[in-house]
Amino acid sequence: MKNHLTKLVKHHLTKYRSNDKKYVASWMQISLFGKQLCFSKKALEI
Repeated sequence: MKNHLTKLVKHHLTKYRSNDKKYVASWMQISLFGKQLCFSKKALEI
């Protein structure tokens, strides 16, 4: 069951630069019925 859940729920983390500032962004993604739902999005300046 645990292996099945890891395919349904993913955590994403990315770093990027915009206007000479560095940011990190993260979000959770749930895949159900062939569609993806992203939530808990957060971006911070680093």
